[in-house]
Amino acid sequence: DYVLRLINKKNVDAIWKDNDYLETVIHNLQKSFKQYGAASLIEFQSPFKTPGFTDEDFFNSYLKLEKGLRRFNKTKIAIINGYMKSSKGKEFLFSNMDDLVRLRNTCKQLKLKLKLAADFTDANGKNPLKKNMEDTINSLSGIRSFVVAIHLNNIDAWSGYRTIYSNDKRHEYISTMDYPTISIFMQGLATILQDNRLRYFIPDTVKSSKALENLVDLLYRTGCSFYKEVSADEE
Repeated sequence: DYVLRLINKKNVDAIWKDNDYLETVIHNLQKSFKQYGAASLIEFQSPFKTPGFTDEDFFNSYLKLEKGLRRFNKTKIAIINGYMKSSKGKEFLFSNMDDLVRLRNTCKQLKLKLKLAADFTDANGKNPLKKNMEDTINSLSGIRSFVVAIHLNNIDAWSGYRTIYSNDKRHEYISTMDYPTISIFMQGLATILQDNRLRYFIPDTVKSSKALENLVDLLYRTGCSFYKEVSADEE
């Protein structure tokens, strides 16, 4: 199993706005999947907002992509909400919660395979999903079946958001040997994941096994469980 992520190279979203480029991507995916096996999940970055490019234009391009990959019916397809630290101030077509609810409603109406890879990563406070956490949680909880993957930061990679994963205030009143209470963000994440669906956990900025272990331990305490299927020749 593997996840394949296609990003906007050099901040150019030609895959959605150049038909020849889209056809090349589809051909390359077909060739790669035939040779190496299909990905469990393909993630695409949201297109940028540009004059004259509408939701309808995006879905016309996406339909060609879905049609080109229809033989790989077990492969999930997801769009990542528009946030990238290197986007240099460009706005994305699907970025904030209003955009994502609109996206989900259209996908449901058109009966598309497309799902959402919710990107909560942030290092500079510019991720729009962080602007109003309670609204974000309530909205995503209402469309939880649309969320197929979760992107998260390393625990200590939040700059001004030091309490994004934990709440140390509990230590003022209870033994310091006790676990701290989980943060509003983690409570919200547990609410979004409160069903029996399998989702992909993608730790984007976690660069060591110890950091990953800390994040996974926190997710366990939040109420998450993890599933991994291995073949006979794997450990």
